[in-house]
Amino acid sequence: MPAISIIMPLYNASKYLEDSILSIQRQVFKDFELICIDDGSSDDTLKILKRFQEKDKRIRIYVNEERRGAAYSRNRGMHYANGMYLSFLDGDDIFDEAMLEKAYQAMEQHPIDIVIFEYKHVASEYINHKQFISHSREYIDRYCRQPFSIKELMPEEFIKISSSPCNKLLRRKFIEDNELEFQTLSCANDMYFVCMAVMLACKIIFLDDNRVMVYARDHFEPTRISYKRDPMCTYMALEKIQKELIERNKFGELYNYFYYRAYFNLKNTFLINTEENDKKAFYDFLKKEGIDRLRNSGGEYYKKVDEYMRTRLECFENMDYASKWYDSNDTLKINLYRNKKRILDLFIMCKTNGMNIGIWGAGYYGEAFLNYIQQIGLSVYAVIDKSKDKQGYELLGYKICSPEDVCDDVQLIIVTGISIYEEVLKELDGRDIEVISLCKFLNMIV
Repeated sequence: MPAISIIMPLYNASKYLEDSILSIQRQVFKDFELICIDDGSSDDTLKILKRFQEKDKRIRIYVNEERRGAAYSRNRGMHYANGMYLSFLDGDDIFDEAMLEKAYQAMEQHPIDIVIFEYKHVASEYINHKQFISHSREYIDRYCRQPFSIKELMPEEFIKISSSPCNKLLRRKFIEDNELEFQTLSCANDMYFVCMAVMLACKIIFLDDNRVMVYARDHFEPTRISYKRDPMCTYMALEKIQKELIERNKFGELYNYFYYRAYFNLKNTFLINTEENDKKAFYDFLKKEGIDRLRNSGGEYYKKVDEYMRTRLECFENMDYASKWYDSNDTLKINLYRNKKRILDLFIMCKTNGMNIGIWGAGYYGEAFLNYIQQIGLSVYAVIDKSKDKQGYELLGYKICSPEDVCDDVQLIIVTGISIYEEVLKELDGRDIEVISLCKFLNMIV
């Protein structure tokens, strides 16, 4: 019995299939089987598979008599899998050679059901360029040191976990015990499987390794299994998740996580789809009945969802499609909403002690923070930015200043930019100014 079963659904994948299989064969970890399901390909996919199989008996080939889709093929692959753990890869993507080894070690070291690792979409010409993703110490301590269940996270943290199965190693017994399968849809067919697995898992851990472990090839060819992106598929996946959680008596524990996921996934359909008519029709559906169905199915639990998320979901009903309100970034806004009392207390403390507050950073985060504090009746002494291109311009009623113009007059600076906090600390070294990182103050983990 192999340790890991890698499941690969394939449809007319001959153009990139060799790269994908070679990335598996180059794995440092060798105790695996590769289960390939040819979904009625009309190109050389099957011929390439047989050529590799002749030299590598770990490769097993199954052929669908007619095209059935990625969900059916993955489910069939899971049915034939013998490994203790399950991994998934599409026929145009590749693994880093250390992926199986590192994910397997994490599984063996901790009593977990899922290990999650770095995954990145890249242009085809960069598919073999090694990349790294750095995270803060807070991120590593939060997700990589100790296993956790979804209920130990805030609902918005659930959004950090992608709906792709390809950046996860899953315990096969856990999947079988919970009777999880991929949903038969033309796209978004992995959303139900992955979201249910994450929500039902006893313990999960993120791999403490900053290497990108899975490279997903970005290209736009009709040979891709998910080439046709119907936004209704996202909605059908969400409805199935909600129905299953209710039937399994889990919705009462997880309703907040579900509605946060629903909102972000619905919003994302308008960002990733390009067909304007399809998007408009889908928005009309959400406005007329879609949101109402998700609300009514949740019953009393919908009323318990925090006010911010209820308001955002109901924007689909109350706002016009043409306003494009869904283009905005909600991550910061959610954290501002959750930390309203802390922000008020900080500003009251500064006013009591005669301290002037400056906001450093006039980018997206700076504007969003300034807009929020104005909404709750607060003000600052100055808005600061080092960029000469921004200095002198007005932001929400404030003239953007250089540090030299105002730093003698402020006693507290709130740095809004994610990456400039250390730079600001160095610049202000020796001055009697307290410096706060907005992200750290709001407990945002990046």
